[in-house]
Amino acid sequence: ENEKNTNDGANETTTKKPRAKQQRKPKKRQWGYNNKKRNASKSKSASTEATPTASTKAATVATDTSSIASIPSSVQLSTSENINKHYHCYLLRSLDPSHPLKTYIGFTTHPQRRIRQHNGILKSGGARRTKRSGRPWTFVCVIHGFQDKITALQFEWAWQHVDKCKSFREAVTPVGDEASVGDALARKMKRRYGPKARLDELRILLKDCMPFCLYSLTVYFPEREY
Repeated sequence: ENEKNTNDGANETTTKKPRAKQQRKPKKRQWGYNNKKRNASKSKSASTEATPTASTKAATVATDTSSIASIPSSVQLSTSENINKHYHCYLLRSLDPSHPLKTYIGFTTHPQRRIRQHNGILKSGGARRTKRSGRPWTFVCVIHGFQDKITALQFEWAWQHVDKCKSFREAVTPVGDEASVGDALARKMKRRYGPKARLDELRILLKDCMPFCLYSLTVYFPEREY
C-alpha cells in the first residue's frame, strides 16, 4: 500500500504543471499632467527671476535717461521727422550761365538735404541729370501738402510727362474740340524750356487736372522773381 501511495504521489507530482507567472501591465505615464507641472514650475521660476527689484528699476531708468541725454538734439528731431514725414515736389533751375533754361522736377521728403545732394555738397544721392551739367542749382518752387508718398510721386510723374498725362491733355483741350487738339497742345508745351514753361504746366495741374485740383496743396516760392 505504501508503494502504491508513493507511486500515486509521484504520478500526481509529474502530472501537475507549474503555474505561469502573470505579467503585470506597465502603468501608463501621464505625460500631459507631468509636463503641465514642469511648465508651471518653470514659469514660476522665470517670473521670479524676471521681476526686477526697485534698485534694478532705478538703474535702468538712469541708464535710459543718460542715453537720451547723450543723443544730440538734431538726431532726436530727425527721428521724430521720420515718423511724420512730409512729401514735397519741387522745381529746380540752373544758375550756370551756359545753361540758363535748364530745369529739373523732383520729389523729396527733405528739401534742404535734397538741394545739397543736387549741388554735390553731399556725395550720396542726387540725380544723374543734375550731376552732368547745370550746377549750382536753386529752388524755383516747392509744393507741399501731399497726403502720402504715392500721391506725391503721381504728381511728379504728371508734371514731368505732361504730354503723356491723360488728365493734363484733357484739361488743355478746348471745349468742343477733339482730343487730338489737346494732345498737340500738350506736346507743344512739353517742348518749351525754362522755369516759366514749367510753372505754366504747374498752374494747369493745380487748377484743372483731376485729381490734383482737389488736393489742398501749398506752393512756396523762395525767389521773388517767380
